[in-house]
Amino acid sequence: MKRRMLMSIAILLAVSGCSTSGSSGFGWPFSDDAEAPRPGTARRAGESAEPALRSDRGELGRYSTSQRKAGESASTARSQPDAVIKFSPDNQVISREAESRLQAIAQQARSDEKLILRLEGFVPEGGSPALNLGLAEKSLQAVRARLLELRVPARRILLAPFGEEHRLKRDALQHWVEIYLVRPRL
Repeated sequence: MKRRMLMSIAILLAVSGCSTSGSSGFGWPFSDDAEAPRPGTARRAGESAEPALRSDRGELGRYSTSQRKAGESASTARSQPDAVIKFSPDNQVISREAESRLQAIAQQARSDEKLILRLEGFVPEGGSPALNLGLAEKSLQAVRARLLELRVPARRILLAPFGEEHRLKRDALQHWVEIYLVRPRL
């Protein structure tokens, strides 16, 4: 009985991981006395924790593509999108402000052959999940069509409709598409 109990505890610890392993290479890689960053909040040395800056082209991410290290994707560099395109709920017309953001994104994509554009579509909460995914897909298709017109190759545009499953609520009434510039690791 005692042997079975010890074996059960050993298996439980092995499966769940040991939180007391510290920086020995197993478990959490940070020592107990160092303040560990939360997942998704990793920053480079010298980078402030302030949100992304706005430029004359609209909401842009903290880094331009050329400032990222080779092999570093947008998701590891920061959690802010490179651009946010908003739509009114009843139409999929791209505004002038959004058009200038798309032109800037397209220019970056054309100048770097390795860049992948990940488009994530969201809608405000409410409605059925199927309807929300459909609306997010329509917004994504509108942005994709405009990027294709701006000569971004279709093979480098990835669509991800999330419906109302969003991390950060950007607008209570409008649909939006977040654009991330990703350089794949090869």
